[in-house]
Amino acid sequence: MKILMLSLSLLLSVYLPGRAQTNDSTVILHHEVGINTSTISGIGVFYSYNFGNQLSIKAVGMVYNEMKNTSQLRSDFFSILGLEIQYNLTHSQASRLYAFAGASYWNNQYTIDADITTNKTVNIGAGVGFEFRIWEHLCLNMNFGFQQENESRNSSFESYTPYSRIGMGGGASIGYQF
Repeated sequence: MKILMLSLSLLLSVYLPGRAQTNDSTVILHHEVGINTSTISGIGVFYSYNFGNQLSIKAVGMVYNEMKNTSQLRSDFFSILGLEIQYNLTHSQASRLYAFAGASYWNNQYTIDADITTNKTVNIGAGVGFEFRIWEHLCLNMNFGFQQENESRNSSFESYTPYSRIGMGGGASIGYQF
């Protein structure tokens, strides 16, 4: 898998500079909205703002709440907030290669009868990404990099040891630029 990702990065870094325009005549679309899924910057809907052709900031969020009345009273509350900063390494009218740094906060609280459990996870990471236009204003975005995940759990019915791990992470998004 690592060889595949490194090969893809090398291929894109060779391919994109040839496609990039030498002047900065690329039309700048400042706003983008869409759906994001990433282990680094989070899962949910996103809004991204492009500051010229070099820097972009993406905010990601999702909230889910469910109440179930079965033999046990169960409720779930799940929320994710994320942020990603992207710096263009090279770009053209139809694609771009960028470096990014991101972070997300995941909160999952569930209750079974009177027992409450809360999981809190913080992810931080950095890597490279590739975006290409698939149709006029519709773009597909993929990224991968290294991440650190820190999770803690507070439970009224079980003991738990917090953990932290470092590894590979990544994600994909589809968005509409305007």
